[in-house]
Amino acid sequence: MTPEWSRRLRPFAVPNLTNVLIGVQAIMYLAIMIRHDFGIYARCMLQMEAVYAGEYWRLLTVLALPSTTSPFWFLMGIYCFWFMGGALEARWGELRYTLFIAAGWAATVAAGILFPTVPLDNTYIGLVVFLTFAFLHPDVEFMLFVFFFPVKVKWFALVSWILLGITFLSASWALRVQIAVALLPYFIFLRHELALRLRSGGKKMARRAEALHIVKTCFHTCSVCGKTDLTHPDLEFRVSSRTGKEYCVEHLPGSAPETTPETRP
Repeated sequence: MTPEWSRRLRPFAVPNLTNVLIGVQAIMYLAIMIRHDFGIYARCMLQMEAVYAGEYWRLLTVLALPSTTSPFWFLMGIYCFWFMGGALEARWGELRYTLFIAAGWAATVAAGILFPTVPLDNTYIGLVVFLTFAFLHPDVEFMLFVFFFPVKVKWFALVSWILLGITFLSASWALRVQIAVALLPYFIFLRHELALRLRSGGKKMARRAEALHIVKTCFHTCSVCGKTDLTHPDLEFRVSSRTGKEYCVEHLPGSAPETTPETRP
């Protein structure tokens, strides 16, 4: 983003956006649990057909939907979102992080416009936050009670990508579009890092190929006929004490007359 655009968009940056989203999700969760009215969740999902009918609040309440009604998993989800969202906000700054979340919201709205009868939540917004954090901080370790050892977040991300791919292949077209559109902020905001990773990965593969080539390079080469220990593995090679060059036993000076293209027997 250019400095000019940063200056123009600066007023739209939301400080501590992660904490704001956690706060509204906590309020929504408490409202659902205290009233035992799980219909609140359905009435707050983004369904463009309902929005067209006048339920405009759905455009914003989709961001306030809790990830689950289980108290334990809700707290776990809130903690992970606070940790990862806060890290992205600290790394990118308030403006870039606000635009990132706004892009995820816009992607959800776009999917809703394409399929107005399908109710949508903020699941994929949170998933994209997780995948982005895992890409930028792949070696961060999570210690969960179900594991006996710390697991790096990049392995969780790998499993998530695999499951996402399986879901995409087996889902309806509405869900496929939602997944594809939801991932756009990931590729847009990480385009430079992804390009750099691809270039560095290509260089690493080239270095490995070069190392493999070095390993396969012959150790012995006859200075007369060019035979090597790779092309003729049963052939013996010697270094001449007179010339200091390496020869096969057929052309070793002193063992037999040298035969060259210019000298015929």
